[in-house]
Amino acid sequence: MAEFFREDTRHFIYTDKMEFHVIELPKLPQGLWEGCSDIELWARFINAERKEEFDMIAQRDPYIGSAYQTLQAISQDGEKRMEYEAREKAIRDYNARMFEPEERGRKEEAIRIAKKLVGMGYPTDDIVKITLLPEAEIERLSKDN
Repeated sequence: MAEFFREDTRHFIYTDKMEFHVIELPKLPQGLWEGCSDIELWARFINAERKEEFDMIAQRDPYIGSAYQTLQAISQDGEKRMEYEAREKAIRDYNARMFEPEERGRKEEAIRIAKKLVGMGYPTDDIVKITLLPEAEIERLSKDN
C-alpha cells in the first residue's frame, strides 16, 4: 500500500512523487555486490570510510559520482569551500528570484478567487480549503467586502 505525505489537519496530499526509506547503515552486507539497488549504493556511499570505497562506488552511478566530486571539492582547503558555498548561494538566490513571481501570481489568483467566494457567501472554512489561504486572510477579505 502506498503512503503519501499529507498535511496534518486538512489531510491533503503534498506529493505522491516522493518515497521515504529507512536504512540502517551498520546492517549493510559486507563486500562489493553486483546488482544492488540504487538505494543500497547510496547507503554504501554514505557509509564509506576509505577513498577506495568512495572511488569504487562513484564509478558505478553517475549521480553518486557527481556527489563525490562535490564532496571532494568542499573537503579541500577553506578557499575552495568558500568558492563552492558562494556558487551554491548564487544558485539558490537565482532559483528564489525565478520562483518568487510565480508564487506571487498564484497567491494573487487565490485572493481573487477568495474575494469572489466571500462575495457569494461561502463559509470561511470552505474558502480556506479551496484557496489554501490562511483563515486570517479570508476573514480580512470578509471585513473588506
